[in-house]
Amino acid sequence: GDSHIALVGTLTDPLHLGALDVRLWFSGSSMAKLYPITGITLPDTPPYATEGHLKATLDRRGSRFDYREFRGRVGGSDLAGQLLFVTGGKRPKLSGDVHSKLLQFADLAPLVGADSNASKQRRADGTAQPADKLLPVEPFRTDRWQAMDADVNFSGERIVHGEALPIDSLSTHLVMNNGALYLDPLRFGLAGGAVSSHLTLDGSRTPMHGLL
Repeated sequence: GDSHIALVGTLTDPLHLGALDVRLWFSGSSMAKLYPITGITLPDTPPYATEGHLKATLDRRGSRFDYREFRGRVGGSDLAGQLLFVTGGKRPKLSGDVHSKLLQFADLAPLVGADSNASKQRRADGTAQPADKLLPVEPFRTDRWQAMDADVNFSGERIVHGEALPIDSLSTHLVMNNGALYLDPLRFGLAGGAVSSHLTLDGSRTPMHGLL
């Protein structure tokens, strides 16, 4: 589709794909579109671009992909951090730390299908939001949740938002295990104070069960 990948670096043992040590760039209209290419479950996002240092050890029994010191933009927000993707276990696993110094709250909307219909069209999602519905109707892709596990820490130091939503900061520990998604804890800086909560979405069940 409209996803773009570029790299420059070295490949060890090209005939058997022994290892990679490259500078890697990704860009596209939504990170979710990388799933068919990488097998990594990522959320729907606004247009993004990111670059970093990828070191990988490749083996049929299990591979290790270490994306270090990456930085980039997602919509109007900045992102940076490091991610590790390991295969060979019961399920592949993504772990790491991601942070944002300036996070546009509107850039979080595609994660739950709350962006505009024009934005949905740009990321090629056919689920239009009805004018008479307040809550998003776009379904979660829970089938992808069972394709891998995850353990990622995320923090947004400063959030830019509308006047009606006084959220100043955000941090969470995201764990995905066998189709269940846990945000534990999920913390917001709110109107000069703080709110801490725990969110569970069990995508292994139909219909999906949630607990806050």
